[in-house]
Amino acid sequence: MAVRYSILNYMYTLFYYAHTEGDTVMRALAWEFPNDISLRETFNQFLLGPSILVTPVLTPNVEIVKGVFPGIGQGERWYDWYTLQEVQAQPGENLTLSAPLEHINVHVRGGSISKFRYVMIDKRYANLVLSSPTRTETHYVSYETYSIWSTCSFG
Repeated sequence: MAVRYSILNYMYTLFYYAHTEGDTVMRALAWEFPNDISLRETFNQFLLGPSILVTPVLTPNVEIVKGVFPGIGQGERWYDWYTLQEVQAQPGENLTLSAPLEHINVHVRGGSISKFRYVMIDKRYANLVLSSPTRTETHYVSYETYSIWSTCSFG
């Protein structure tokens, strides 16, 4: 739930560009990396916009998943969403990733600058009123959440 709320601004931006310019929100890897013909057959991963790589588990009762990290041979870097550690992979390598039931493999493309919102659940801060530093309107926080706005740069 926290991951979903933390990328809310990113998702709003993707939907804005989908509406105004016809961009896609969810993308096949080959869409973003058209010169890598090996990605044309990749069906088990997708990108959210240009910066977030998702490797979901598509087979029941498994705790590992395999995924590729596109562009590594051309200097792209990928970072684990949760640990911020750089992925160490070779070009075209099908890397085995741990995928317990409560974990979705999410990686962020190096060089991306996105505004993420870190959401924390705490009853003491219910009905807090926050002002976003990047907008003029006031946000009313409900469902016992509050957020800290942060700009993250990967790479």
